[in-house]
Amino acid sequence: MFYEDAAIASKLLNLTLTKRQNIPMAGIPCHAVHHHISKLLAAGKKIAICDQTGPAKAGEFARRQITSILIPASPCYKE
Repeated sequence: MFYEDAAIASKLLNLTLTKRQNIPMAGIPCHAVHHHISKLLAAGKKIAICDQTGPAKAGEFARRQITSILIPASPCYKE
């Protein structure tokens, strides 16, 4: 997550907020993604999941696309 999304999520999920080139960012560990998604949805947040859709090439950004959009009414992440 980047910018405002990173700041909001870091507070809600108790994640470390870092910066690279003065851009705030935070990440969710893969092993905890379902838990954190549930917490964000319970807080009324909408979530866009982006996945890498092509091979990463040296010196270039990997291609990523939105593959899922979740809203608080999404039943698949309720714990």
